[in-house]
Amino acid sequence: MYFRPGYRHKLSMQPGAPYFNAGIIVFNMPLVREQGLLHRARDVAVAGQMNDQNALNIVFEGKWQTMHPNWNLMSNNTKEFRFAQAYARHFAGGKPWGSQVDVELEALAVWRGLARDTPWLQPFRQRIPFERGVMRRFARRFDGIMGMLPAKDRYRRRARYDGSKVHRIYAEHALAGAMAVQFPEILGGFA
Repeated sequence: MYFRPGYRHKLSMQPGAPYFNAGIIVFNMPLVREQGLLHRARDVAVAGQMNDQNALNIVFEGKWQTMHPNWNLMSNNTKEFRFAQAYARHFAGGKPWGSQVDVELEALAVWRGLARDTPWLQPFRQRIPFERGVMRRFARRFDGIMGMLPAKDRYRRRARYDGSKVHRIYAEHALAGAMAVQFPEILGGFA
């Protein structure tokens, strides 16, 4: 979503409002219950026919803190953060049990081990390691060029994305207990 500038305009949030990924969330339940935030999020999701992540971001706007990024590590847009350093790994693109595109070999090894002696091992036997994300990674090398074309802002943003910088900023905010204050692409410098 960070690479699609029109996406956030679909939500009724303030311009520049931060947006979190709902993969892993820790709630202050007494406060959430007192303010009825989950009930409101459900109502917003149903009324707007949207997913839980969008509804939660609308309702929790201005009421959340950044969590250390290793608790929801997504390494599909950078090679610097690998499976082994994640506290919890978020497979935002390919999944070990699905397409496997851009899934690290370490993660595939863990899933293959878990699937051993089960019917779910078969997909791992059918995949050729070379196919995993090769074309996508190759195509992303041209994001900077594609970003120069009219109506290709998504590619320009993705080419400027610095996963290491965003990770460092979020880690600093989490360690300081800071409230989320800006949209990630502004913090990361790829707006």
